[in-house]
Amino acid sequence: LTIDNAYDNSFINSKFLAGDGVEFYYAPATGKPVEDNLALTFVHGKAPEYSRSRMRAGMAGNNRRDGTVWTTNFQDAVSPSQTYFNRKFLITGQYTDMETQAQGLVDHTVEDVDSL
Repeated sequence: LTIDNAYDNSFINSKFLAGDGVEFYYAPATGKPVEDNLALTFVHGKAPEYSRSRMRAGMAGNNRRDGTVWTTNFQDAVSPSQTYFNRKFLITGQYTDMETQAQGLVDHTVEDVDSL
């Protein structure tokens, strides 16, 4: 059974009985070689003991939209004369270089509240 976006949960569930086991495995790629692929990567940084913001990423509604939803919700108080700021990165490039590029940016991410 090949599963893709054309099937909803009820269709997929109808193919199995209670107690059935499901085994997932990686199907060999038939497309481009790994080194020819491009990637989009989010670099959020290292979380301190607690974070004062919530990161959310995903799709918005219609799957035909060509867009990436990425929201940061700050969940603390910002008093008058204070400013909340953060620096995160969204990088693109060769898939095989993404981990190295992302690691190089992690220490440059910032999240803080600063008083003027």
